Amino acid sequence: MTALVDIIDDLKHLPSQDLEDAARYIHQLRETRRQRRSQSIAETAGAISGPVGDAFAAAVEECERIDENGW
Repeated sequence: MTALVDIIDDLKHLPSQDLEDAARYIHQLRETRRQRRSQSIAETAGAISGPVGDAFAAAVEECERIDENGW
């Protein structure tokens, strides 16, 4: 069994108040993860520089261009 199936099975046996507590905890875990990811992105933004950064920026710009004849 996967962890998710085990968790769902456990939740099925909890009273309402415990389910609400579990829901709040899970939401808190998701929010904390989102904040860590945002912080990590902010800390590394602009970290690629020099020739590698220039090549990356050029690749991104090319991906953003629409080739009207490509359709």
